[in-house]
Amino acid sequence: MTPYEEIEQLAELLPDEGESIFVQRKDGRLHVHPAIVDDMRGQPDDQLMQSIVAANLKLMQFDLCLWVSIAIGVIITHVSAGKLLGIQDTSDSLLLALAASATFIAACSLSPYAATAYFRRFIAPDLRSHRRRLEISAESMRQIIASQRGLLALNQMLSRHPTELDGPKPV
Repeated sequence: MTPYEEIEQLAELLPDEGESIFVQRKDGRLHVHPAIVDDMRGQPDDQLMQSIVAANLKLMQFDLCLWVSIAIGVIITHVSAGKLLGIQDTSDSLLLALAASATFIAACSLSPYAATAYFRRFIAPDLRSHRRRLEISAESMRQIIASQRGLLALNQMLSRHPTELDGPKPV
């Protein structure tokens, strides 16, 4: 079969508008698979999407809280160092503020660990419950999340912890 004949055959297998497929070449032949396997076709249901978007927003808040806290910490430390210690020289109060800020930043560097813990404790079980309710595989859930734009925080967390959607680990 020529490549043009394969493309013509492939065109006959294209799904309805709005659905996606994967085309894969194995052993010299084209194989067509639906992009979202299992029983879910097209758009995921509303409850799942609300849960996914809420999870992404919550994970984004960890990053935002970190940067806002650092900025506020630097300002407060700089101002309070000058007032409390009676330092008139700006360079001394700035040096003290930077030292205190470095300590604050080191403490805030635990934010990724907090985000991971939150993901494992709250978000992953919620996504697993949606998976069970919709009777879809973990891979389908990953594909649904990856196909939605603007879910960077959740996609990054899933890429760091890919087995979290599979279920709890055996002890």
